[in-house]
Amino acid sequence: MIQKGAAIEAICKDTKYLTEAEFYQLMDELLHDPACKFCDVVHEMVRGRAETAEAKERESAEEEALLKAMQRGELPQGDE
Repeated sequence: MIQKGAAIEAICKDTKYLTEAEFYQLMDELLHDPACKFCDVVHEMVRGRAETAEAKERESAEEEALLKAMQRGELPQGDE
């Protein structure tokens, strides 16, 4: 979030004078303005990424659980 805020500050220098609360209020108002369509555009840009990330997290958790079970001797370790 800090990097994204810095990117906004680079585009609009005066945002550095806003308090954190003012900055977040402004971003909320701007990004949820129906004329802006920011949320709709972002949603289209990242379509499917959440599902992919969740699948990778599940796979990683399953692999970690399997490895731990193997280390505890609960499963054969492949050569057996």
